Amino acid sequence: MALSIFADRLPLVKPDVRSHCAAEIASILTKTSSRLTRPAAVVSSALAGIRTVAQTALDSEDAALAQVLPRVVESVGGFPDTTNLTAALSLIDLTLSVLPFK
Repeated sequence: MALSIFADRLPLVKPDVRSHCAAEIASILTKTSSRLTRPAAVVSSALAGIRTVAQTALDSEDAALAQVLPRVVESVGGFPDTTNLTAALSLIDLTLSVLPFK
């Protein structure tokens, strides 16, 4: 439930306010990514939370997204359902497109 609220509300936070919360967002991402081995409903919420950060990421959140990406990739092989598998692959694609690789 908390991840659903996070996913719904994060886009509503103004960038100037959100920029002061980079450490907290990084912590949420780390804790959320640790839930990718849980039951399907929890995984679905975790993927939605990470996707919301990726879709609305500020520059200060790029490092946290980059740290979470390997966990998402690792978890893909363990999803027995195609819904979470598709969501994870889509999240990987999205995250790779928003991270500034040099």
